[in-house]
Amino acid sequence: MPHTYVSAALLSIGLLLVQPASAPAQDPQPTTDVQFTETQTSELKRWMADDAKWEKWNQRWGNRVLSHPVRHRPPPPTWLAGECAQLLSGEGLLVDACARLKEISEDPNTTYIRRARAADRNQQEGAKTRFIERVHFGGGWPLMQVGGLKYGALFESHISVTQLDRLEINLPGIVILSMPGTDGRRTLQFGTDVSLSFRLGDFRAPGFNQAFVLHLNVANAWSSVGTAAFGFDNRVSLAGLSVTFKNR
Repeated sequence: MPHTYVSAALLSIGLLLVQPASAPAQDPQPTTDVQFTETQTSELKRWMADDAKWEKWNQRWGNRVLSHPVRHRPPPPTWLAGECAQLLSGEGLLVDACARLKEISEDPNTTYIRRARAADRNQQEGAKTRFIERVHFGGGWPLMQVGGLKYGALFESHISVTQLDRLEINLPGIVILSMPGTDGRRTLQFGTDVSLSFRLGDFRAPGFNQAFVLHLNVANAWSSVGTAAFGFDNRVSLAGLSVTFKNR
């Protein structure tokens, strides 16, 4: 019996020793949320609206000699600078107000350089977006004429350069033609085509968040082999659908 009590005691001590230590209590993480009173919120919104109106007025009349009194920029709320100094990150009314306050505090030359860089960046991003929206991808285009050798386009791609309402004029594109070879079997040949496109409308494919634009195309295509030159004798007329990305 004594040995039984000793063994039980040792077992109890061992179980206590192997129990995982409780994780130390963590200090609450600081938050960047700012609670405004209704008065502060109204004051902030009113100042931002008045400052935006003044900015438009200044862009139009700031460098002109006026017969009426000059408008002065509305001062920001006295408490705003202190709140902005404590702001780390986030979004919402305070972030927008602090961004406007920072712009007001900038040197005019710094503001001009920052705005010029932002405009240049937006222009470059807009040019990239417009280019992506002009690239067409299509396939499965059947032959339009009846009789003779049977041709079809398995894949076609081109870039539109001019848009007149729904009509688009395109650069010469690339095409993969399926045509019968000398042994009667189908062969694939690369070629080029000249096409016109008609914009049908926008759509979203199931399972995709990306929006697309659907186009109807008519094209004249030429194979890269077996033709001496471009001309009406060796061309084939095709018609089919193509899609482009829509980023706006």
